[in-house]
Amino acid sequence: MEASRNISKENKKGRTIFGGVMVSVILTLYTCAAMAAVPLQSQYVRHRLLQEYTNTSNASDIFVSSCDNDTVQDMDILQKVQEDTARRLLYFSLSGSIPSILVNLVFGSYSDFLGRKILFFLPLCGDLIKNILTSLVMRYNWSLKLFYAGSVVAGFCGSFTTILLACFSYTADITPPQKSRTIAIAVLETILAVASSAGSLVTGYLISSLGYFYPSLVVVILHGVDVLIVVFLLPETLKNVENIIISPIVHLKKSFGFYTIYGSTLKRVQYNVCIVILFFGVISLIGRTSIETLYQLDLPFCWNSVKIGYYGALRIVIQSVCSVLAIKVLQPCLRDEIIAIVGMLFGAASLAMEAFATTDWMMYIVPVVGICAYTTVPIFRAIMSRMTSPKEQGALFSSIAAMETVCSTASITLYNTVYELTVGTMKGAVFLMMSGFCGLTVLLILMFMVISRGSPSCYEYLIPEEDDVHTGARALHHDHYDNEED
Repeated sequence: MEASRNISKENKKGRTIFGGVMVSVILTLYTCAAMAAVPLQSQYVRHRLLQEYTNTSNASDIFVSSCDNDTVQDMDILQKVQEDTARRLLYFSLSGSIPSILVNLVFGSYSDFLGRKILFFLPLCGDLIKNILTSLVMRYNWSLKLFYAGSVVAGFCGSFTTILLACFSYTADITPPQKSRTIAIAVLETILAVASSAGSLVTGYLISSLGYFYPSLVVVILHGVDVLIVVFLLPETLKNVENIIISPIVHLKKSFGFYTIYGSTLKRVQYNVCIVILFFGVISLIGRTSIETLYQLDLPFCWNSVKIGYYGALRIVIQSVCSVLAIKVLQPCLRDEIIAIVGMLFGAASLAMEAFATTDWMMYIVPVVGICAYTTVPIFRAIMSRMTSPKEQGALFSSIAAMETVCSTASITLYNTVYELTVGTMKGAVFLMMSGFCGLTVLLILMFMVISRGSPSCYEYLIPEEDDVHTGARALHHDHYDNEED
């Protein structure tokens, strides 16, 4: 009996490790593809618009000439192209992010009943369709308006935020709470960042040597491989789930219940402050890439796609890897919230420096100044996960994913609008705005520390020795909430 119990534990541990590895592979491939698509689309749209404004197919020569000669006519053309590109990218983003907000409100909660694999499968298929259409536009020089169709399809399938929701929910399923979950989520954030830099760097080389079509084809292939991994290799973490609830109203209630219905007043306030911290922590990061690409393409930098790729890789790798190391090193002696504050302060300083950068060396110091700027988001994901029942992890991360989609929409709308309005006066103003959001996040973290003082740092539940971590957790979750006093 004891031998069979040990074998069962070893098999479960093996499945857990294999599942974690598969999630890491899926996230790596998806992020490489998604982050490669961002500068690819930005540069392609700018290339097409530059052709339209100059009535020539050799837009690259116009770009080089403008940076070298700095003529008034060329400067006027480049400014108009910058403004039009920022506006088009904003519209493309909104066409996908608005439907994504709606579906992400319920996808995670449904996965608490239907399993996690569906969370991976749907957005991967949506992005695969989107990028196939993008490749056709680049190959046959079709109308840029077709980018709207691809964005809408990807949006209704959840897109990038649903992949994040899937990865973090899956990780919460296979890791215990407390510090180990914080590290696991931080590792996923690091994979996300390193894969982003790899996608950015490779895209720069491919655009420089092969043009736009072949890099877009690579993106399609990466998404296709991910779909196959999810279908044939990824193990499911939730099995034999009973009482499947179909009504989306119930799942909406679950996703919003943390902030409005469940638990004591203090607990709801804690959830609300946490989600606002995540909102401003994320909004200071999301939307930066596309603006940064436009910022670096023209005067005073005039970087090409390869140099932009190098910079993106350097910045993301340094900041993300050092942020995880900072969490690991500082956790024994500092509270997670203090580590998050330190990260935000570094992030604010680096963004302020980028706003006033006028030379290449100043730009390359930016990631050094922001060496551990990415600690806040993984820490507060983990804090919220620890506060939540194991059976409600999907619903929790669904609400976070919806918030991140709102962040993406708000940041891209805000940053593109600000950049369009200030590109002729102070191009770096948008980075000062991001720095201000970092400062606001610090104040919110201090508020959370005050209101959570004396509260338990982890959801109080018991894990049966042999059962899955989710067995009975839902009933205990509601008993726990029912017994709390306002």
